[in-house]
Amino acid sequence: MSTKRTRARKNVLIVDGDPYAYQAAIRHEVAVQWEDGVATAHVDTVQAVADAADRIRKLADKLKADAVLCLSCPTGRYFRNELGSYKAARKVMVRPLNLRGIKQGLAEEFETYIFPKLEGDDVIGILMTDPTFKPKQQKISVSIDKDLRTIPGLFVNPDKFEEPILIDQRAADLWFHAQAIAGDLTDGYSGAPGFGMQTAFKLLENGLKVETYLHTLERGPRKGDTEERKREIPASSLWETVVSCYEAVGLNEDVALFNARLARILTADLWDSEKQTPILWTPKDGSL
Repeated sequence: MSTKRTRARKNVLIVDGDPYAYQAAIRHEVAVQWEDGVATAHVDTVQAVADAADRIRKLADKLKADAVLCLSCPTGRYFRNELGSYKAARKVMVRPLNLRGIKQGLAEEFETYIFPKLEGDDVIGILMTDPTFKPKQQKISVSIDKDLRTIPGLFVNPDKFEEPILIDQRAADLWFHAQAIAGDLTDGYSGAPGFGMQTAFKLLENGLKVETYLHTLERGPRKGDTEERKREIPASSLWETVVSCYEAVGLNEDVALFNARLARILTADLWDSEKQTPILWTPKDGSL
């Protein structure tokens, strides 16, 4: 059964439990070399669960908060896999021993949310942006995943900082659109080749898009020849900036939309709670 406090605190942490479980599994895995030269490994699941739960509770106590846990769907098959080559480029990694058992143990320690075909960060995004979820408490997302910067609200990365930072709607929108441009090779989507996060942010923050044009050389041995060049001009929306980056490298809006949907951490308006299915992100009025 979930552990619940008798009285809710002012704040509530919405925690990505996956990395806590993973790190605890690694720390409590022990290899044994037997006399006959055979080595085996085991993990103390009870200790691993206690370790992870203790880390979460210490952070919650420091921030005077309750904590709820978000975990990835245990099947390991997510809706983005059905869109395309999501995480296909990742090297096959051996999971720590009994990772699923450790997650099950954590789910018994905390109020826990798992949605079908969703990763933990999508569950966080939905709960953070659902006004009916914990309406009397200040919500704080907790994750080591940079993608959570696309979700407005208070955010903590426990590997880097334990004091919440505020991500406003503008900052969240910029981060999402920049990610849609730059892609994320770790997650298996390449974005617009040649455009990194720094360039993407520069364009988006300044309201610019990329335009290709033919330039006629006016001097030199190639005088009179034409060549394709790029320039920056005002954009009418963030999405127009995104599309322009793809078009600048010979790709179309369909490719831009595919990458954006892979980049988009789900929010409450992108989740059909009755059908328990995601609603794919689509630009509205050419922008959001």
